[in-house]
Amino acid sequence: MINDKRIRVFFIPLLGIVIPLASGFYHYKTASFEEIIIANCYSVFISFCVWHGGSLIIYKYRLLLPYNAVVKIVTLCFLTVLYGGIVATILSGIWLFFTTAHHIDWQLLMRNTLAVCIAVVVFTLMYEILFLSNENEIGHIKTKQLDTALTKAQLTVLKNELDPHFMYNALNTLSWLVHKDENKADDFINKLSEVYRYFLVNKNKEQVTLAEEIDFIKNYFALLQLRYENKITLDIELHHHNTADITILPCALQLLVENAIKHNAFTAADPLCIKITVENESIYVVNTKRAGKISHYSTKLGLNNLRERYQLVCQQPVTVESGRDYFVVSLPMLKSA
Repeated sequence: MINDKRIRVFFIPLLGIVIPLASGFYHYKTASFEEIIIANCYSVFISFCVWHGGSLIIYKYRLLLPYNAVVKIVTLCFLTVLYGGIVATILSGIWLFFTTAHHIDWQLLMRNTLAVCIAVVVFTLMYEILFLSNENEIGHIKTKQLDTALTKAQLTVLKNELDPHFMYNALNTLSWLVHKDENKADDFINKLSEVYRYFLVNKNKEQVTLAEEIDFIKNYFALLQLRYENKITLDIELHHHNTADITILPCALQLLVENAIKHNAFTAADPLCIKITVENESIYVVNTKRAGKISHYSTKLGLNNLRERYQLVCQQPVTVESGRDYFVVSLPMLKSA
C-alpha cells in the first residue's frame, strides 16, 4: 500500500480546475464570480469521483493481473479510462443539461471527456510507478533483513563451535593435572568456572571491548600457567590506547593464545613467548615459533572460525604472517559505537 494522500490533496483540485479551463468547458469570461466558484467546486467533485474510483480499481485489480508489466499497465489504463470516461461524461452532461436550458453541446462534452481520459492515463501510470518503486524498496528491505538474519545465524553457528572446543581443551588439561597434582587440579577447576562465565555472559554478543577481552585473557592465561608454569609467558603492550573505546570479537585473543600453545614446543629453558600489542589500527598477537612438538590432529577451527566471524561482522580480514621463528596474527581494530 502506498501513501497517496498528498498527491490526492494536490492533484484532485488542480485537475478539477485545469481540465475544464483547457477544454473550454466553462465560459469564465461571461460568468459571475459566484458562478465560477460553483463551477470549479463541481469540477473538483468530478475530479474526486474519477480519481477515487480509478485508484480503487488500481488497488483492487493490479495484483490480480498478470505479472507482465506491459499487459498489466495496458489493462489498468483500459479499466480506469473506461470508468473515468463514463463518470466524466455523465457528470459533465448533467452540468450542461441544467446550465444550458437542457441543450447539451456534445462536441464540448466529448472534448472535456477526452481531456479527462488523458489525465486518467497519466495518473494510472503515475500510480504504477509509485507501486513499483514501493515494491522495489520493500524488496530491498526484505533482502537486507534476510541477509542480516543469515549473518546472525552463521555467527550463532560459529559461536556455538567455541564452547565444545574450549571445554575439550580445558578437560584435557584437567585430566592431565588430576594425575600430576590434585591441588592444582582443584585450583584449575575454580579458575575454569571464572573463565567459562565469560563465555556465557558474552556468548550472544557480536563484540566486546578490548578492556573486557584483556581481563579475560589474563584470567585464561593464569589458568594455563597452572599446567605449564614458567614454560609460557604473556606480555601485553597497549601503548596508551583506550581499551574501552576499542572492540574485538569475544574470545578472539583466547583462540590465538590457544593456537600458539597447541602448535609449538616449549620448555622452561626455552619458553613460548606470547605478546599482545595494539598499534596501527590493528591488534597483534605474536608468538615465538618453536618446531618439534608432536603434531596434534588439527581441525584449524581457531583461525578459520576467527576469519569467518570477522568477515561476517565487519567484512575485514584477519591477516597472518608466519616467519622462521615467529608467528603473527593481526586483528582489525574496531571502534565501539
